[in-house]
Amino acid sequence: MKKGEFRLFIYGLLLLLVLLLNSFVVSFLTGIYMSLFLGVMLIIFKVIFGFEKSNYRVTKEIVLDTLIVVLVFLLAFYLFGLIIGFAKTGNFFTGVGLINYLIPITLNVIFKEILRFNYLVKSDNNKKLIVLCFLIFSFIDLSNSIFYGNFSDIVHIFKFFALSILPTITYNIYAIYANKNAGYKSVIIYGVIIGLYAYIIPIVPNADEYVTSLIRFLLPVVLLYRIYNTVKNENDEKIEREYNKKDYISLIVCTFIVCVLVYFSSGYFKYHAIAIATGSMSPNIERGDVVIVKKRNDYENFKVGEVLAYEYHNIIVIHRISKMVKVDDEYYFYTKGDANIEEDNYIIKQDMIEGTVGTRIPYIGMPTVWLNEMWEE
Repeated sequence: MKKGEFRLFIYGLLLLLVLLLNSFVVSFLTGIYMSLFLGVMLIIFKVIFGFEKSNYRVTKEIVLDTLIVVLVFLLAFYLFGLIIGFAKTGNFFTGVGLINYLIPITLNVIFKEILRFNYLVKSDNNKKLIVLCFLIFSFIDLSNSIFYGNFSDIVHIFKFFALSILPTITYNIYAIYANKNAGYKSVIIYGVIIGLYAYIIPIVPNADEYVTSLIRFLLPVVLLYRIYNTVKNENDEKIEREYNKKDYISLIVCTFIVCVLVYFSSGYFKYHAIAIATGSMSPNIERGDVVIVKKRNDYENFKVGEVLAYEYHNIIVIHRISKMVKVDDEYYFYTKGDANIEEDNYIIKQDMIEGTVGTRIPYIGMPTVWLNEMWEE
């Protein structure tokens, strides 16, 4: 091993030792402290070894490809949310979310990938250093999970392996290959979007941990395959030009669809869409129709006969106002489905109301209804 490589090995070994202590002895690198630690290690690396430029011919193509793959994933994931439902993100642009999630995750990803890139470049394809690099950055991702993990029996050990270790392995293999062949930009983009979408988008699909873990396992594999093909074809200029044109169009389309889907599903904005799962409002609103709900809180202007959207036992109900009563500056509403003989046997309070229905789009929500029924079975 050359002198420079030996120094790099010692640096990596010391870094790994700190991470092992954080994993198995005491967890002192959490949140912003991990960001500060990585920032300090990055400065030390620059002083000892210097930095390399991330200048690759295929960087632009791979950055675009990464954006498209991630946006397609988000589109598919949020479409899946129409089946399993959505959960609101409590840290959506809050001070707590900013301090505990947005800033640390962003800094972690940036510092980590710049450090990984320079370590790999300096390793000069030395296999021992590449393996050490894999271990270092895997423990950066896993150290706190290991410390707080439950390893009391074989079931919990298997669960930790499936939910944490396997996604970490595929991510770090992808990150090493991407850094070596295209620089750190695309990996930073991937890490920031995947790490932050749940904190910057007001809703997320209500998927369990196994589904999200499977996605985190498979998505780096898809990106690895795409990067491999791009690098393989890097000398074909004609393919590169056509590839760029198609990618820009795909990127714009995917971004637009994702934004529209989130907008109409979130309930945070003035209008959102709801698929009708029952025939209680037939014949005016049929099962499988989609209605556009307008958020309103001008309860004094509500009128008998308007179609109300409200939450009852965690389900959004679309029924017509049959009567409204004002008591001590509070409005209470009685509702009835058009197809029902009797009024609903409960009273709607103001804090239950989502808004009123303004537009009906016939039958386009039927696939969502069918998939919901299949999922419940």
